[in-house]
Amino acid sequence: MIQKIFSVFLWLGLLSAYAQENTSSQYSLHGLGIKRFKGAVASTSVGGLSLFSDAISPNILNPATYADLERTAFSVGGSFTSLNIEGAEGSATVNNTTFDYLSVSIPTKILGFGFGIVPHSSVGHKISTTNDDSENEIEGSGDVNRLYLGLGAKVYKSLKIGAELRYNFGRLENTILKLPTNGGDPDQTIEQTDVSGFTYTFSGLYDFEIKEKYILRASYQYEGSANHKFRNAQEIASVRINSNARPTIDAQNREFVDIDDRSFELPSRSTFGLALIKKNQWSVGGEAYMSKVGNFKDRFKNRSVSGQRITFRNTYGLKVGGHITPNINSLTSYFKRVDYRFGFRYDRLDLIINSTEINEFGISFGLGLPLPRGYSNIDLGFEFGARGENNADAIREQFINFSLGLNLSDKWFRKRKYN
Repeated sequence: MIQKIFSVFLWLGLLSAYAQENTSSQYSLHGLGIKRFKGAVASTSVGGLSLFSDAISPNILNPATYADLERTAFSVGGSFTSLNIEGAEGSATVNNTTFDYLSVSIPTKILGFGFGIVPHSSVGHKISTTNDDSENEIEGSGDVNRLYLGLGAKVYKSLKIGAELRYNFGRLENTILKLPTNGGDPDQTIEQTDVSGFTYTFSGLYDFEIKEKYILRASYQYEGSANHKFRNAQEIASVRINSNARPTIDAQNREFVDIDDRSFELPSRSTFGLALIKKNQWSVGGEAYMSKVGNFKDRFKNRSVSGQRITFRNTYGLKVGGHITPNINSLTSYFKRVDYRFGFRYDRLDLIINSTEINEFGISFGLGLPLPRGYSNIDLGFEFGARGENNADAIREQFINFSLGLNLSDKWFRKRKYN
């Protein structure tokens, strides 16, 4: 049964990863696009908190939680997003189904470690603009993905520390179709950017024992970046509009333009957290983070969209959430063994369009459904939220996310004994 469930998740994940755009946010035009990964389903259901963990499933947002791991865990997840876009020209609703993460976490005698692949950010937008002499259609696609390797260890009594190294890579593309209003020939510009570079994380957890069953947990996490590269290429070509209203490139009139590559570091982030935990029953906590934009910049120098002035800024955010399992060992009621989750988050995004600051919030709920026999479970998550404002400089995006995750946990590397 477990193998069948895993196969379904894997095939759905691969199909959604390669067959569909992973976002439809108009804000993904700038920078590296919209940041997608906010944790596994269990984490996003509690507002994206990174300090909760247990013996069968670490929090892959925080490498120090690998120190709590007692069983090998394989996790995979995906999501469905319905996005309603409201602007001065009207509104529209678009849907996306995406593969979100695949991770393996393994305990050893002295530490725990994990590895996997998650999305970092995505580009996926369709924008129409008009100026004095042309109508422009701008369409973007692409993803920046992240391979990671993390480890965590208990170093002194209740102190746990962790570290993680990540390799970010991907290709982003914008296609700009210019349709002159004065009767001239249309042309098309394709902007292509290959992204690569490393980021790293150091984290720590300290558990203060309160009486027998309660823990007060404090956490700190720092995320930094090595130098990244934007390797840019641009193609400009004359086009003809065919009977299906789609452009056909004129091979005789195309030009490849040398565009400067750009170097940058991803914004650094410091996160502080505090939680009160009753072992095997409930947890409630919160985190606050501050992020410094540093020398982060747009993919192309001096790029302008309909006269918009784009700047990046330092950011901060707040997350609160918790979960409760009424009776994890109940033999008479399945619903008492279900983990019920809730959360809220507020993010001051790093993007300013002209003078409009772009912010985001989300309210989340979730369930952890134990599977028969063993320690595996299915995670369900729901999030409702919004970003941006509906005015002359920006748009309002309201989203509903449904997430589905599978966590397979067991002692996979036990030595067999024979009589």
